[in-house]
Amino acid sequence: KKEAKKEAKKKEERIAALEGKVEEIWGFLLSAGGEEEEEEEKEEEKEEEEEKETEEKAEEKADKPVDDATMEG
Repeated sequence: KKEAKKEAKKKEERIAALEGKVEEIWGFLLSAGGEEEEEEEKEEEKEEEEEKETEEKAEEKADKPVDDATMEG
């Protein structure tokens, strides 16, 4: 009986240790995932700003009168 109790206690301790590791890993993955999402959001914002700037430049060019000889604004 004592051996069975010892084995059961060892298993419980091992399970508790593994659960702790799993929680630790999940925490790490979640924090890493959060950082990736932030990076993606920053990149998307950058791209949107660049698109806006490109559109604004195109609009500015469209507003300028075109010199027929050079075809430039």
